[in-house]
Amino acid sequence: MLGGRTSAAGQVHWCIQRRYSGMPLLSCSVYALLMHSSLHCLRQYVSSAEPFVPNEVLATLNPSFGYQVYLSGRPRVAALELNGDVRSTIRSCAQVANSTVPADFLKPKNTFLGPWRTFETQNNFSEIPFSGIMSQKVEDYMVASYRKQGFYNSK
Repeated sequence: MLGGRTSAAGQVHWCIQRRYSGMPLLSCSVYALLMHSSLHCLRQYVSSAEPFVPNEVLATLNPSFGYQVYLSGRPRVAALELNGDVRSTIRSCAQVANSTVPADFLKPKNTFLGPWRTFETQNNFSEIPFSGIMSQKVEDYMVASYRKQGFYNSK
């Protein structure tokens, strides 16, 4: 993201490094979700003591993992959707605890932003509301960065 492409681990490292160096902190939880959205490292944590559980099974156990099935099963299609509206992609994940989000966000197995599009229509919004979790300047920087690199195979 900064000065070219970085790995998902590099993004978390950058976030942590900035936290302790006095620079503005970007929400690590936002980076964590965006890392999954970057379609680069789409594996859940696998305990050495347990058998591997595919995303499809996780989504059956917890419907909020539906987006993982979409991102890992159709990465090019998902990247096109995410790249099509970078600001909405970032805002969809960059919400504060008391934000109102669509009840089915992250549950569909065929879209990432679909629940937000329905939410916008139902509430007569022209875009996903700005939550304030980051400054407008930081959001603009992230949008510009993801417009350059895209969400597919982000490094």
